[in-house]
Amino acid sequence: MTIATGANEVTSLLGDGAKLWIATTAGLYSREGSTVRHYGGSDVRRVARMDGEIVAASLGGRVARVERGRLASTTLPDALVLTQAIAERDGAACAGGLDGLWLRERGDAAWVAAARRSGPPANDISALAVDGERLWVGTFDHGLAIYERGTWTRFAHAKLDHRVNALLVEERAGAAARIWVATATGISIIDGTAVSQLGKQDGLPARGVLALARLRDGRILAGTMHGAAILGAGHPIPIGLKQNLEASNVWAVAESEDGSIWLGTTTGLYRGRVDDKEWTRYSVATGHLRDDWVMALAPRGPAIWVGTYKAGVSRFDLTGDGVTATPLGDGWINPGGLSWHGQTLHAATMEGVRTGDGAQATWTEMRGMPGKDTTATARIGTTLFVSTRRGLVARTP
Repeated sequence: MTIATGANEVTSLLGDGAKLWIATTAGLYSREGSTVRHYGGSDVRRVARMDGEIVAASLGGRVARVERGRLASTTLPDALVLTQAIAERDGAACAGGLDGLWLRERGDAAWVAAARRSGPPANDISALAVDGERLWVGTFDHGLAIYERGTWTRFAHAKLDHRVNALLVEERAGAAARIWVATATGISIIDGTAVSQLGKQDGLPARGVLALARLRDGRILAGTMHGAAILGAGHPIPIGLKQNLEASNVWAVAESEDGSIWLGTTTGLYRGRVDDKEWTRYSVATGHLRDDWVMALAPRGPAIWVGTYKAGVSRFDLTGDGVTATPLGDGWINPGGLSWHGQTLHAATMEGVRTGDGAQATWTEMRGMPGKDTTATARIGTTLFVSTRRGLVARTP
């Protein structure tokens, strides 16, 4: 049935005797018999009955009630925004939104925010990094936090974007480690309580930074949305422009045992050194990959494991200036999703975590995840941490 032009995306329904209340992305409607009525609002996500009134929760607005044929304000807290759920029974009510869960014990009681359990800023976790007993946890759009001995601490700063893509711990002799944070607007470097920032205006190839790795000489290798760069003393050294590489969207960076730099991109895998005039490209066309979207790299000894978006993992054995590529499977590898822990290779995929020895095309599925889409693994002592799009998992033997 057509409600009205632009109002066919229905988000919630409520039966009210002979009347049907209809929440849509174009506002709140009712239908009684053949009569359809519009009450206003926009992007309404929930319609419910509360305290004998019809209320509508809208994305981007406060909860409103129907009064005299229009939407009017309610007594819900101003802090409750982007409401996604609302319900009431015998005076007790609850409402959930971007600011969490709010509760009301009875009809004449005040609304109070429900206590939040200790945890990361959001369940949508993008990156992990280990700093001694500390686990740094980055989220896709809710910033950074530290998990240490069972306690969570938010880390926020004006020079730290809340959209975290990758993390790197730079260990230093005689000093605390520095934390490098790749974000949607550059790189933030955390040194104790001080935070500095590098952006495109400072010489990065692009604003969006996707990957980080530490080189053997101590410098930092960064992959961005438009090439890669080496960061050390002085101005960043761009990689790709001089070599005329088609290396946009550099999702993975690494240095192998022989000193080669590797860039995983959406057009294949590149290998070379900073001063090389030409770099070698490995791809589906060269017969080395089964998918040109390279999302993760894990060097170990005389080999490097390459994770692709939809064709799993391949092992590249280094033989002088050449390589031998062996496909191993398994699945859709997420950005930064390959890690070695001891003798076991962990692959964070869209279908869960897979473990293997890196030699055979045999993988074991890790069970007990809150969701299939896993993003990273990290180990502190005997505890293995797994980040997912639905939270963080700690696994102990």
